[in-house]
Amino acid sequence: MCINLARTPSKDMPYARYFYPGTEDPSHAGVIIVEQGPGTATYRFPIPAPQKQRVVEGFVYWPDGRPAEKVGILLEDVRWPWQTNVISTTTDPKGQFEISAFNGTAYRIHAVTMARTINESVSAEPLALSPGTDLSKPLHLILTRKGHSAAELIGKGLERWRAGLGF
Repeated sequence: MCINLARTPSKDMPYARYFYPGTEDPSHAGVIIVEQGPGTATYRFPIPAPQKQRVVEGFVYWPDGRPAEKVGILLEDVRWPWQTNVISTTTDPKGQFEISAFNGTAYRIHAVTMARTINESVSAEPLALSPGTDLSKPLHLILTRKGHSAAELIGKGLERWRAGLGF
C-alpha cells in the first residue's frame, strides 16, 4: 500500500511517495497480502500531512551581468530526476522568475537556455534547495555551464528508478 508512487508532489497530490507502514524508503515498506475468501484484517497506515507550497523567486544572469530572458527554470525533485518538466517556468525580460515548490521536498533548481540541441544550451550550476533552505531572498543563478544541466540527469535517473522497481 502506498501514496503517490510515481511522481513529485503537486497541487493535486501534495504528498511525497509514502509506503506502509509509514516510510518514504521502499526497502522499508511492509507487504500486505490479500487472500481470497472471507476474512478481515486491520492495518494502521497514518497518512502524513500534505506538504505546503512555498514560492521560490530569483534572477538569472549572463556572466557579464546582463539579465537572461526566456531562460527555462526547471525544478527537479531529487527523487524523480527525469520529471523536470513537471514544475517549470521561464524568466521575464529582467531575468526574473517565480516558481512554486513544496516545503517537505528536496529539489535542484536548473536554469537552462533553450537551444536547437542539448549541446548548444547553456545552464547555471544546479542549486540544491532543501526543505530548510531560506527562500526569503531571491536566488541568483549565472549561466556559465555548457549543456543542459537537467537533461544530463534525466536518463540516468530514469534508469536507476526502473532498476529499483524492476522495470
